[in-house]
Amino acid sequence: MRAACARHGREVQGGIEQSHTWPWSTVFRVRTPRGVVYLKCCGPSQAHEPKLTALLQRVAPRDVPTLIARHPRRDWMLL
Repeated sequence: MRAACARHGREVQGGIEQSHTWPWSTVFRVRTPRGVVYLKCCGPSQAHEPKLTALLQRVAPRDVPTLIARHPRRDWMLL
């Protein structure tokens, strides 16, 4: 998460918290000078979510959280 934030110009401030863990996903949260950033790691049943979020951001950007980055091989997204 620190490396992904750094690549996108968001300096991590403080510790990374694990917001929740479910069988289908886990979410990490961290503060940056530009606001809070979340890393969502999706399990197999939610593997479609990062791609769907990217599509929805292009089609209806006001209706979804801002997608900062998506992992190229894993079902992870930085929001």
